[in-house]
Amino acid sequence: MEAFIIVALMIGIGWWLLASAIRVYNSINPLRHGTDEAEANIEVSMQKRINLANNLLDVAERYAGHEKMIHLRIADQMSNIGGRREPVYVQTKNAMTIVAAMAARYPALKADQTYTRLMDDYSRLESDLQVKYEQYNSNARSYNALRASFPAILFVDLFGFKPVKYLDPSMWHPRR
Repeated sequence: MEAFIIVALMIGIGWWLLASAIRVYNSINPLRHGTDEAEANIEVSMQKRINLANNLLDVAERYAGHEKMIHLRIADQMSNIGGRREPVYVQTKNAMTIVAAMAARYPALKADQTYTRLMDDYSRLESDLQVKYEQYNSNARSYNALRASFPAILFVDLFGFKPVKYLDPSMWHPRR
């Protein structure tokens, strides 16, 4: 009789572990995909930000015409300045500082329709990026919280679900 109880208990524990593992996998997998999707959306928006900043530099450069302008080109990849990696966020911020300085020196630039449209697009994109970062970090918080909960903590490493970091826009680098 004791052997039967022990076997039944072991089978019950095995079923509980199997059911828990399936539930954990099915709960955490969509959260991980949501985090990956949010990160990919940020990458797309950052590429748009790079393109807009470069377009604004081109417009500003037309107004500088006769002056020699140090032209900052924002690359898809991280630049290597002085042996350190500079985030794309910093590159685009530097480019926008140059554009603002050019607009202050050349009032006609501020009146240019292309410049105005690009600045409006840039402003909307910055707001959109902020929302995307918040969405990513919210997804990351939900994912990490579930990952650290019981019984998920028993299975997540087995399934390869690593913790994800929160994103800081000023430290963004392309995934490539």
